Amino acid sequence: MIRNVQKLKSLQNIFPLHDEISYCFAYGSAVFDQSIQNGNTVNNTPSPPLPSSKSRMVDLVLAVDDPIRWHRANMSKNWSHYSGLRYFGPKNVANIQRKFAAKIYYNTLVPIESDLFIKYGIISTEDFLNDLLDWETLYLSGRLHKPILVLHENIKSNDEQDFSVRNLYNAIELNRHSALHAALLLLPEKFTEKQLYMTIANLSYSGDFRMWFGEDRSKVEKIVWPQMERFRHIYQPLIQCDRFKNLLRCSEHQPNDLDWNFEQNYSNNSIQWHLNLLPKTVQLYIGQKWLAENTLRKYTRNRWHTRKIVHQFDIEDLMHSVASDLEYRRYVERAIQWIVFRSSATQTIKGFFTAGPTKSIVYSWEKIVKMFKSLPSSSST
Repeated sequence: MIRNVQKLKSLQNIFPLHDEISYCFAYGSAVFDQSIQNGNTVNNTPSPPLPSSKSRMVDLVLAVDDPIRWHRANMSKNWSHYSGLRYFGPKNVANIQRKFAAKIYYNTLVPIESDLFIKYGIISTEDFLNDLLDWETLYLSGRLHKPILVLHENIKSNDEQDFSVRNLYNAIELNRHSALHAALLLLPEKFTEKQLYMTIANLSYSGDFRMWFGEDRSKVEKIVWPQMERFRHIYQPLIQCDRFKNLLRCSEHQPNDLDWNFEQNYSNNSIQWHLNLLPKTVQLYIGQKWLAENTLRKYTRNRWHTRKIVHQFDIEDLMHSVASDLEYRRYVERAIQWIVFRSSATQTIKGFFTAGPTKSIVYSWEKIVKMFKSLPSSSST
């Protein structure tokens, strides 16, 4: 269907106002092979992304500086991409994008060629940056925990631009640091490299109601196993940086061995260190739950009041208390699950309107079919 990376990069020519697009990337099975039949990829360097011949829809995300201006230009050029919401005009479409769910607006099942469709999401650069740093929704920040193919990046010449790609570079790296901190909190003292990447990849699916019905049961393994080298290319430099070098020990490995063993520092100080470096939204949920269960039981029925009280505490003191709790892992896990559940559920409802009823039914049906196809293989493992 798509023969090379240049073909993927040519898809951006469909869209207007490239100067407004700060970042554009592709992801999914149409970009990276997710076959696990052979069980591994044996390369010492990351191989270029190769699209899967079995996929028929390419997933794209575009971060744009001015959503109203961009939607206006895109409606002028690609009117048919939008559902009936297009009749409300670009300003209202941009408001729907930014004020609801995961702050992203998807147009789906857009035909490009006879055997090629695209699904593309539009998010403001500001909202994209905030999610990367704070995990407000873990919708796109979770997507960037995994390999992506960057199609477009627009570095501003104006140094006063608040949300430049230079800032996005830093935010993307910090987002992946946060994924490592969260994964290490969830993992045992000793684990394999595959377990590490599986845990990282699963962060944005943990709590996603679509994983219960509507998604491939072996989705996370299909993302990780064929792409071990790409995950390694992302995370090995981070593991070796000053922030993590005293927290993780890696055993010696043989060439082509994709099952490295890790041992992490499991001290109370290390746990607190990881907790203190989690994104703000995760820390607030952890603090809220810990306070409700341990010191504010009378407020458990009033979540908003408990959340207000969380803000009255020093977050570092709260994380110190959580680190001393034997069940700290449960608080981390539940916080991430709740963020993902909330954003995935509301974004799915929002998608029904942004895609339109017909496309929503077709898209959902294809997901369900893929889920049922995955059941025999997942049940046999």
